[in-house]
Amino acid sequence: MSFAWSTRAVIAFAALAGSLALILVGEAVLPRGPGSSPPLPSPVRPVFAGLHSGWTDLPAPPEVRSRAALVWTGEGLLEWGGYVFTGSGHKPPRADGFVFDARARSWEQMAASPLAPRAYVASAWTGEELLIWGGSDGRQERFFDDGAAYDPKTDSWRSLPEAPIESRAPLSVWTGQELIVWGTAIRVADRPRDGAAYDPRTDSWRRIAQSPIELTDATAVWTGREMIVFGAALHGGNFPESKTAIGAAYDPETDAWRELPESELSPQASTAAWNGREMIAWDYLNGTAAYAPHADSWRTLPKVPLDDAECSPSSVPVGAYVFGNYCGPLALYDPAADRWHDISRREFFGFGFQLVAAEPAVLVLGRRVETGEKRMLAYRPSTRW
Repeated sequence: MSFAWSTRAVIAFAALAGSLALILVGEAVLPRGPGSSPPLPSPVRPVFAGLHSGWTDLPAPPEVRSRAALVWTGEGLLEWGGYVFTGSGHKPPRADGFVFDARARSWEQMAASPLAPRAYVASAWTGEELLIWGGSDGRQERFFDDGAAYDPKTDSWRSLPEAPIESRAPLSVWTGQELIVWGTAIRVADRPRDGAAYDPRTDSWRRIAQSPIELTDATAVWTGREMIVFGAALHGGNFPESKTAIGAAYDPETDAWRELPESELSPQASTAAWNGREMIAWDYLNGTAAYAPHADSWRTLPKVPLDDAECSPSSVPVGAYVFGNYCGPLALYDPAADRWHDISRREFFGFGFQLVAAEPAVLVLGRRVETGEKRMLAYRPSTRW
């Protein structure tokens, strides 16, 4: 690698449009109710210097892949594995990856990994390494039970020790100390309820308690205290196991689970993101709700203002905002207004997007299926509409 990585480095992103100036995270401030937990502290990172509110073009990646490991390090973007979606059923996954250097605004190839090609992996940035574990092949016929860690400072890989659970494409979170992998992120006949946690400090795994629920089309979020898994439990034929979307929360300190109260959201595919105080959930039919762990209760939010389609939404937090993708159309949850805004742009129609939280913005990697055109943009939320 031609660049140095440091956890204390100040990053300057040069927008294609012009000169740079510092901006700080945290435009939106949420009110705190009794018993609410404050947002997780974030290091002040003067990222995207000179970036205006809204959209900014950045250099496109060599490939835009679906179901890849995508992590923001605070100094750049790491992309590994996944597959290039062409509209066909055959999706051969990759075993290589790329590094985006935020200073130089350039992409480089990663060193070859010790892992077989795969997608749907568990992944996390520890502050020093990219962790990868599990995953499946493009046809979801073979699953993996191995993993590796990538160090961008040395452009090198190391293998992870054997995990105490069977192969799968799991849901996962990074707690700040452990990578927790649990259940399954795709529809399989035997939906596991077990999981494990990997601690890079000791290079060791531990089993975690079995959960009270099963999920497939779901999301895992970290609140600072618990991993919440939320979504749907579906058969391959889209038949839901429950009347509504369901969830459970795992506390790594006590190694114990608790079930979330019943939601009013669709039992089909859904997404969720933690915005510092609440989990903002968005379902297949554009219904949304917010879950507050301190009150163990849900409140209904206004519907996402996008046309309903047969789509599985995705979302990431950006400060107290939540940025969402609905198979091309895009929306932003505004905590001040307590509602969603449609931020779609006509020029993005036909693109498939992958999202990466990179505060105070979100990175949007897009590929147009018909032409193969690739783009990467940064979106910085605005306090004015």
